[in-house]
Amino acid sequence: MSTTTLLGRPRLADTALDQPAVAPSALGLPLQTGDLWLSPGRPTNPMHFLLRLGTRSRWAHVGMLLRQGEAVFLIDATLAHSVRVIPIDEALRLEQMEGWSTAPVVLARPAALAGASLPGGLPEATGASSRQRIRQRVQQGFPMDYDLREILRIAAILLAAGLARRWRRRRKPGLLSRFLRRHGARRAGTRARLMNQTVARAAGLPPLTRQPGGSRWIWNKFSTAEARARRQQGEDPYTCAELVAELLNLIEGNEEMFDLTPEGDDFLSPACIAERLPLYVLGRVL
Repeated sequence: MSTTTLLGRPRLADTALDQPAVAPSALGLPLQTGDLWLSPGRPTNPMHFLLRLGTRSRWAHVGMLLRQGEAVFLIDATLAHSVRVIPIDEALRLEQMEGWSTAPVVLARPAALAGASLPGGLPEATGASSRQRIRQRVQQGFPMDYDLREILRIAAILLAAGLARRWRRRRKPGLLSRFLRRHGARRAGTRARLMNQTVARAAGLPPLTRQPGGSRWIWNKFSTAEARARRQQGEDPYTCAELVAELLNLIEGNEEMFDLTPEGDDFLSPACIAERLPLYVLGRVL
């Protein structure tokens, strides 16, 4: 197992992606519940390209592995399949067959679940109980709908951030420049709070809400009564990052690592997970 890394850093991600692909059974360590599936996405997928460009990272998709006896499954959320739980061999086969290109896949283990003998690892019993909580949460089930509105929100934030960076580099004075400099969304992996009213209406999103006590406008997908009711009933749709972040929060010590509260404004993307969570790279499998 390699040294612990924050895979949100592009150079470290490149090191993982440059490894030769091997079969999951040849990684040297048995796959366990809680291991992460990280992918840059397909080169031909425009949303994956936008995520990589806007977050300045190599990652556009994330999932989590689940082990039941000898069987290993992938749980993730995609626009094509919504939330799914499928055998890892089937997931790898689909990655190779679907679309015009194949997406590389790197498997990594959160440091907390790597064992007490490694830096940052939990005691074996504590790690086992955290894995059991993840399995129990998956058994409770998830909504089958993919959160397309959240993806539109992310796309709008990334576009706003890109415009802000372009104007900052040009250093052009004026009202628009000052507005973008003041309100431009911070790079992904941090908390992004800007959404333009016109962009929100054009995307068919709920209205912007003012964060109590805050000085910036944010779009909160829980702002409508319908969305709040769905969340309370456990029926709110997921993106891949939201799904994995909720499961990672079940690991002891991670409870508040990702803000998933209805009032929260956390910007969740695969890059966000890869740069906040210390990981041990298991290897590349595709």
